[in-house]
Amino acid sequence: MIRRSLVKLNRIKRIIGLVAIGRFDCILWAIKVRAKGLDFSPVSLEDLGFSRERSVHHSASGGAYLRQVLRGLAIPKGSRALDLGSGKGAAACTMAEFSFEEVVGIELSERLVRIAESNIRRLNLKNVRFVRADAGWFRELDPFTHMYMFNPFPASVIKEVMENLAASLARKPRELTLIYHNPACDDVVMSSGLFRRDMEMTSPLSHPFYIYVHDVQRS
Repeated sequence: MIRRSLVKLNRIKRIIGLVAIGRFDCILWAIKVRAKGLDFSPVSLEDLGFSRERSVHHSASGGAYLRQVLRGLAIPKGSRALDLGSGKGAAACTMAEFSFEEVVGIELSERLVRIAESNIRRLNLKNVRFVRADAGWFRELDPFTHMYMFNPFPASVIKEVMENLAASLARKPRELTLIYHNPACDDVVMSSGLFRRDMEMTSPLSHPFYIYVHDVQRS
């Protein structure tokens, strides 16, 4: 009961904050989520039953802020996006609004995958699918031109992702854009040597976004 009251109070505080800075697009996103019966609610690491060595808690990151970032990118026809640590699918659902041929979410929790699949059914999205896998062990990276992360793992897992990406880019040289929301492991990304940081986006009431680009010349 106390926890539910705190969640409600925090939601009210956030709405007041969004109104104060004029982010009515964020409020409209929240209204859409509620009206469509979508479940993008957070889940603690304890509730997920995962180790802190390879996981962090789930928190949704789709909606207006991500939409703003994507609008600033040139997304060529035929692009494919990979959401690492996709959770309940909020970011994948947002990316599906754009010209991606396919959006694939990688998520360790079977429970969260089931909820994400329910969410895309409610939105009737045909270009989104989810794969239950450990992102650090997922190596089928060659089809993807864009990647998204919302601080989904500890540094050790990000390092594994970068190593797998290096192998993929060696097999299939291509331009690759990485969107990293709340970039807590920016140093790991940069030390991989795969990317240059192309853009930083900061907004009130949101973690920053870093946009990285891998140029074909780096392959």
